Amino acid sequence: MEKIVRIDDITYVLETQNSMVVTFKLEEDLLTMVDETLRKLGYSSRSDFIRHAIEEYIKYLRGGNSK
Repeated sequence: MEKIVRIDDITYVLETQNSMVVTFKLEEDLLTMVDETLRKLGYSSRSDFIRHAIEEYIKYLRGGNSK
């Protein structure tokens, strides 16, 4: 089941059973690099980019094996 979760006055998230909202802070310079990179690679959102980056980094740490 999906539900809309209010994060703050301007942020709402569509939450599904299989996903959780995670909030964290980034330095402004790093966030700028994230935004520039996701645009260059054609990602539609920060969430998609960061999710994919985390998945790829975990694969890397595990020696390249997929899930």
